[in-house]
Amino acid sequence: MPEESTMSWKHLEATISEMPAGVRNQSSTLTFTLLHLALHPEIQQKAFEEIAGVIMDQAEPFTLAQLNGLRYLDNLLRESMRKFPAVPMAFRSNTYAEVIDGVAI
Repeated sequence: MPEESTMSWKHLEATISEMPAGVRNQSSTLTFTLLHLALHPEIQQKAFEEIAGVIMDQAEPFTLAQLNGLRYLDNLLRESMRKFPAVPMAFRSNTYAEVIDGVAI
């Protein structure tokens, strides 16, 4: 088994095109990320340059390690999820009574 997995453009395109159909959270994240990129062309350009510098100039399929090395793109996705969370809040409740410093929670 090879040390690094590889992914072709065909596989990457298929993966991205299936994301919105599969899970609402992923489609929301992708939609807001694309909106963020459309509203900020300078960020879009920097992300493009990072991707081009890592994977566009090679004939071989890019590796998972190269994909994981796209730090700016990773930060872009994380910032998009921070600014536009797919699930903005989660409501939780205790399953049992709890008392802390004499206060029932």
